[in-house]
Amino acid sequence: MPPTWTVISMIGFNFDLNYYILIVFSILATVASTSGRFILALFAKRIIRGRFLSERILNSIDFLKKRIERKKHFTTTFFLLFSFSPFPSGPLFLAYGLTGLKLRFATVPFFV
Repeated sequence: MPPTWTVISMIGFNFDLNYYILIVFSILATVASTSGRFILALFAKRIIRGRFLSERILNSIDFLKKRIERKKHFTTTFFLLFSFSPFPSGPLFLAYGLTGLKLRFATVPFFV
């Protein structure tokens, strides 16, 4: 599935829409797509991490979590740059959710 911004651009170029409608559509699409990513990360945090992972895997994830916690600005910058790429963000949010870190560092850059 293409990133949200490419779909919004395609709709803006291919359909003769009022600019106000396009702006409202863009905001709604951004909120919807970011909410979906947030829910995916939240489920990874609460369900997969809490029920399905072994102690060994949790220790590995916690090691990465400690490294990420020290570089919060880098994490936000990485997610911001990733939001402009054509790569799917689902696996990234799934992995970030498994760390159990606060999701605002990952979701806020996708609203830009």
